[in-house]
Amino acid sequence: MPVLQRCQYHPLAFGPHVKRAVATATAKPEQLIAAMTELARNSEDVGAQFPEEARKIHYEEVVARSIRGIASASEVKALIEEGIAVLPLPILSKGEVH
Repeated sequence: MPVLQRCQYHPLAFGPHVKRAVATATAKPEQLIAAMTELARNSEDVGAQFPEEARKIHYEEVVARSIRGIASASEVKALIEEGIAVLPLPILSKGEVH
């Protein structure tokens, strides 16, 4: 019969003493619109050329800059699959971007 000669004990962090973070804060619609407006003000509108410009920036073919524009769901998916970080947002009206 085998005999256990050494035993190492490594306590794991679990049980009632471990607290989990719970997100309770919610943004108001006005705050979201204000944040989106600020993003729009500080970026260049490249329109329908967004996917191509995003790739050029990602592959360092042009100087990096903040851009915004229009892309279809399939174009956004392709960008994400290429490892290009994009954030799909609703389009703000011209009056909301100053």
